[in-house]
Formats: sequence, C-alpha cells, structure tokens
Amino acid sequence: MNLKDVKIEKKSDLERNITITVSAEDITKIMNENTQKAAKNAKLDGFRPGKAPIAVIKQKFEEQIMAETMQTVVSSSLTKVITDEKFDIATQPHVHHTEFKEGEDYTFSAHFEIMPEVEPKGYAKVKLTKEVAKADDELTNELLGKFLESQVEYKAKRADAKAKDGDQIKMNAVGFKDGVAFEGGKLDNYPLVLGSKAFIPGFEEGLVGAKKGDKLSLDLTFPTEYHAPDLAGAAVVFEVEVLEVAASQKAELTDELAKKFGYESAEALKEFAATRVQEDLDNASEQKLRRELFDILEKKNKFALPASMIEGEFNAIWQAFQMDLAKAGKSIADMDKSEEELKTENRALAERRVKLGLVLSKIGQENKLEIKEEDVTAEINKVVAMYPQQADQVKAYYTSPQGRNEIVGPLFEKSVCDFIYAQATITEKEIKASELLKEFA
Repeated sequence: MNLKDVKIEKKSDLERNITITVSAEDITKIMNENTQKAAKNAKLDGFRPGKAPIAVIKQKFEEQIMAETMQTVVSSSLTKVITDEKFDIATQPHVHHTEFKEGEDYTFSAHFEIMPEVEPKGYAKVKLTKEVAKADDELTNELLGKFLESQVEYKAKRADAKAKDGDQIKMNAVGFKDGVAFEGGKLDNYPLVLGSKAFIPGFEEGLVGAKKGDKLSLDLTFPTEYHAPDLAGAAVVFEVEVLEVAASQKAELTDELAKKFGYESAEALKEFAATRVQEDLDNASEQKLRRELFDILEKKNKFALPASMIEGEFNAIWQAFQMDLAKAGKSIADMDKSEEELKTENRALAERRVKLGLVLSKIGQENKLEIKEEDVTAEINKVVAMYPQQADQVKAYYTSPQGRNEIVGPLFEKSVCDFIYAQATITEKEIKASELLKEFA
C-alpha cells in the first residue's frame, strides 16, 4: 500500500500523533478484494455457492465489507508507518476515525507513545551493603509458638462465663438485609475465635461479653469494597444465638505433637524451625540488598516514562490494594491516610516499577541474559506442587502466555540482579535477626 500523505507530529518526548491519508484507489482495491472473498463464501437463496452477482453481494454484505475494508486500511497503513519510522511503541495506538465516503481518499489520525531511549547507568561495579543475620532462639521459639497455636484446643467454659478475645464461640447466625435473609449469611454451629478478624468489622466485637444461651442482634455495615457487590456498603442485621463459649488450651511441644507435623521428635521440629527462620532471614537480606540496588538504579537513571505504562501499572497496583482491603474486611476509610494520599503513594510506586523494569530489561538485552526453559519448568513445577488437588488447572494456567509471564518476569529480574552482583563490591554487615526482619513483620 502506497500512502498518499503522512504527517508526524511530536507532541512531547514520547508522544506522537500521526495523520495518514490513504488514496481512494488503494481503498477501492482492498474493498474489491473483500467483496470477492465475501462472494466466494456467500450462501444465498437462488444462487449456487460463490455464483451470486457482485452487485447482490455488495448490497447484502455492505456493512461487513466496509468494516473489514476500513480495518485493513487503518491497520496496514498504521503498521507501515510505525515500521518505516522504526517507532518502538509503548502501548497500542489510539485511532481517531473520520467519516468515510466511497470513492474518496480517507484520512485518519492515531496517537501513541514510544518507548524511551534507555542507557542504563549506575550498575557497573556498584558498591552495596548486605545486611545479614543468624537465626536466634527468640525468633525460633516465636515460630514454634505459631506451630503450637495451630494445635490449640478449646474447652467449654461454665454456662455463665462471658466470652473474651481469644475465646471460641459456637453459634447459629442469620444475616438480614432489608428484613430478608441474604445468601451466604446463615451459619449453623459455627466456631469463631473472637479477635481473629475473620468476620466484618463489628461482628466479633459485638460478641465480646456474650454467654452461652444469649441471643443477640448485631446492626452492622459491610465494607464498601466488600467482594460481593450486593452487600458492599450495605446495612445488615445478624441474629446470633450463642451455643457455647470455650477457652483455648495451650498446646505443649512434645515428641507426640512433633509427629503431627511430620517430625520424629520435638528436637527435630526445633531444628526445622531454626532452619525456616534462617531461610526467612536470608530472604529478607536478599530483598534489602535488591532494594538498595534498585534505589541506586532509580536515582542514577533519568529519562521520560510513557504515561500510558505508568497508568496501566498504577491501575493494577490500586486494584490489588483495594482487593486486599476488602479481604481484610476494611475500606479506605479505615486507613490513616486519605484516598488522595494513598493514590499519590501508589502512583509513585508505579513510576518506580516502570522505570526499573525498563532499566533491567535493557541491562538484560545488552548483556544477552536469557532465561533457560528448564528454569521456567522447574519454577512452574514448584507452584504446581503447592496445589496438588488443582495440579492440572494450575499447570494449564502457568503454561499459558499470561501465566508464563508471571513466572518468567521474576526469573529474569533475578538473573539481571545476579549479573550485577557478580560485578559489584558487596560488603556484609551482621545485625540482629529481629532488626533484619523488623520491616517485614
């Protein structure tokens, strides 16, 4: 296709606006080709397949032929300009269509952003400090305590005993919205540990002080970001009958208990806990080292970022943030910052991620770093092993393009970081284990 006219306008460092004019002759040629295709495949009453007159085909399939023609004209001409000008576009172009008149030239415009020129700085022979720590008794015992908590048993209290945080209540409950019981709001003989925050705000608090046999009405409101749209922000009433109040009985670390976790003895479980704590410390050490490197890369590399990429990253971050709030039974109103402040913080995070992604990608390209297929397969198998009952579905997802990207992305990032570390001067600094894990608590 020979374009009749092309105008390229530089709106900013990365924004481009293209106006393209395609000749009537080229459009007619494409339209005739599409008409012939339609005629070949058409099945019309009174005509043998592929034998209907062109005039009949044009009349019958006019809208379809026109749509396919315009799609081909716009797509082909836009691709040609982008290729000829060697534009590395950041996102799909936004096309502004004008009215098409048969037999006349057609002009349309497209707006898009191009990728910035990235020349990575600050990573060659960089100096870094790696904070390290050794597992201690305090953290090991804390982890063992969590194992013991998972084995807590509950013993019924006296009938007149009042429930407090940490107690388990067994109850029947029904939730009502506008006087009608709503789906998923009925509970029978349901065990709930007060203070676990398993229910919406106000529910567990409303049961503190309750006794066996009590019947309570709890007037509550679902969080505005609740996952069920028909309940989000809704005022409801829960009618609750307390069947039992039970106090927790702390488990003790014994060989018998250790065997429940798959270990031969209490000592073996302690050794596992110490190893697990050390793994957590090593992971925290690696995360802090990587953050220090990323801080340097962010500071040293200055270039314009595509607004569309920032917006896409911000939307993903903000959506995940809202989902996490909803899962915790909270809303933005429960935060100690305003929505505007939270959005400003998350937008800054989006900009950081986009910039670092471009820098790391360029470093990987320049140094020909590639992810081996066996590493991808091994990582997928690790994830599959975590969900044995859904193994087929999990494997199918992570072998799809989207799922595979979720595996390859972190592997590539680690590969680039390891490449930089190999050239870097890294000084180890030993600190207390609790200090290293403090910000990850």
